[in-house]
Amino acid sequence: MELNKKTMRNIFLVVAGCIVLYWALHETERMASVFTTVWTLFSPFIIGAAVAFVLNVPMRAIERGLKGIKKDGARRAVAILLTVLAIILVLTGVVYLVIPQVVATVESLVAEIAAPIPVNHVEARWKRLPTFSHPKNITAKNVASIKNARMPSIASGAPKISPTNHE
Repeated sequence: MELNKKTMRNIFLVVAGCIVLYWALHETERMASVFTTVWTLFSPFIIGAAVAFVLNVPMRAIERGLKGIKKDGARRAVAILLTVLAIILVLTGVVYLVIPQVVATVESLVAEIAAPIPVNHVEARWKRLPTFSHPKNITAKNVASIKNARMPSIASGAPKISPTNHE
């Protein structure tokens, strides 16, 4: 391997890239801050380029259709104006189609949330059990009622309830 100017530059770039990568992996907060700053600076240009790219496609088709206008600059200006108007009409149509659906969905969600929630079978039985939070609540009658309670068993077809599956 010959150490000429080009090889030295490539070695330098690889070493510099490794150093930057090491720094980026160990200083994630600073890297996030740098990325946020760079995005803040360049986002208007990126968004503008994306909008121009999207609008250019219909604008070229409209411009080709305006062959009656002889001035090239006037044809381009009319094509831009018609393209912007078309995009505004399309977006307005989409909004008028989507907003009623969103409103209907939100209304149905509110109605569903406001409806009373049925109490689970296990929760209903749990509420009927006596509380043993205080020693005075532990009586022979309470213990006997728990022993004699007719709880469905797995053998009788009751659903199995495990600590990980609360159905």
